[in-house]
Amino acid sequence: MPFAPGTGDAWHVEPLHRSHDKSRFDCGNPALNEWLMKYAGQSQKAGIARTFVALSGKVGDHSVQGFHSLSAGGIDKSHLPAHAGKRFPKFPIPIIRLARLAVAKESQGHGLGEFILMDALHRSLQVSRQVGFVAVLVDVKNEAARNFYLHYEFEKLPNQPMTLWLPITAVEKLF
Repeated sequence: MPFAPGTGDAWHVEPLHRSHDKSRFDCGNPALNEWLMKYAGQSQKAGIARTFVALSGKVGDHSVQGFHSLSAGGIDKSHLPAHAGKRFPKFPIPIIRLARLAVAKESQGHGLGEFILMDALHRSLQVSRQVGFVAVLVDVKNEAARNFYLHYEFEKLPNQPMTLWLPITAVEKLF
């Protein structure tokens, strides 16, 4: 069944706004909590990253249950897997960076992580139809996060086991 972006049984995703309640967000990772509360809005205003938040489907509930942030970037082809790097020129290869993804502790284990990831990938696919880039890249923080992304066919980069990539051609197949 193809992913239907934007809404789900219990959540919907929208761009971060001042009206969203981030005060109680706790994903269990202090660095991600702090980034959402202190820096996501600043990064958005500066044009560095765009953050999208998952909210419950309850009317009037603006408490953030999860989020992802996207930004543009580049990677040298020498960092890509050999099978992929052959087809690209020697200048930096454009990518979308999935800069952060987190789910509040009370929402973990209910499919929200997958829902947020699919939203991020769908948004990336939409951008790829207007602006050229070849993959979505993510720097994972730990083994559990790496296993989460590997489940969705992200690949490890050579010599960078905590950096994963998913070619945009693979993203297209999801939708």
